[in-house]
This record gives sequence, C-alpha cells and structure tokens, in this order.
Amino acid sequence: MTKILMIVLRVLLAGVFLWAGVAKLVDAQAFADGVRGFRLFPEMTVNVLAMVVPVIEIAAGFLLVSPRGCRVGALLAGGLALCFVGLFAWVAYQGISVQCSCFGAFGEVTSPAVGMARGAVLLAMAAAVYGHGVRRAFLTRLTGGMS
Repeated sequence: MTKILMIVLRVLLAGVFLWAGVAKLVDAQAFADGVRGFRLFPEMTVNVLAMVVPVIEIAAGFLLVSPRGCRVGALLAGGLALCFVGLFAWVAYQGISVQCSCFGAFGEVTSPAVGMARGAVLLAMAAAVYGHGVRRAFLTRLTGGMS
C-alpha cells in the first residue's frame, strides 16, 4: 500500500475508535446497558467492562496515529474488533436482539450480520495497518535502515 493510503487508513481507524470510546465514556450507563443486553457477562463485570473498553478504544485511537505506537494500536484495535465479531456471533447463535452501543447513545438495534460485518471491516483495517508496520520494520532491519 502506498504511504498516503496507509496514513488515511490509520486516521480512519483511529477516528472510529476515538469516537466510539469517547461516546461510550460520555454515556457509560447506556454502554453498560448495551453490554448487559448481550446476556454473556456476569452482572458484576458489566460496569467494569463499561469503563475499561472505552479506555482501550481511546488508547488504540491515539496509538494508531502515533508513528511509534501504530502497531500496538493496530493490535488493540484488531483485538477489540475480533471481540466485537465474537459478540455478534454469540448474539446470532442465541437468537437475541441487542441494542448496539458501539457508539454510545447513538446505538441502534443492529442485526448480528451487520455487527459482524462492521467488526470484520475494522479487523481487516487493523490487520492491514499492523502488517504494513511489520513489513516496514523487517525491511528496515534487513537493509540496515536504508529502506
């Protein structure tokens, strides 16, 4: 991928995770209710998840736009996206309807297929960013910093 395309991809991915994280922190109760709707987590962990997940999303967003932290940001974003895909697969398996709280109070009832597709796109973007960073690091080491 070209350098400009990779920068655009990093900024888009960072924007999504920053927006989602901030929106969840602004209305933590709505996000906690959304987490509760998945019927997967014990009640005593719901509020902890409602506070921790947005912080990880915000960290991923900031790391993605940092030249030295973009691979770590991509790993965090990819891990979160993989969890999102898994959660919506769980919803599909259970046959339940959930209020998507992906973007805090801007949530809507989301079909499992849409939730999995959204997560898969984020996962692919994170994988592309991470893979590009690994390839560049390898080439830099291989050429002694001349790439």
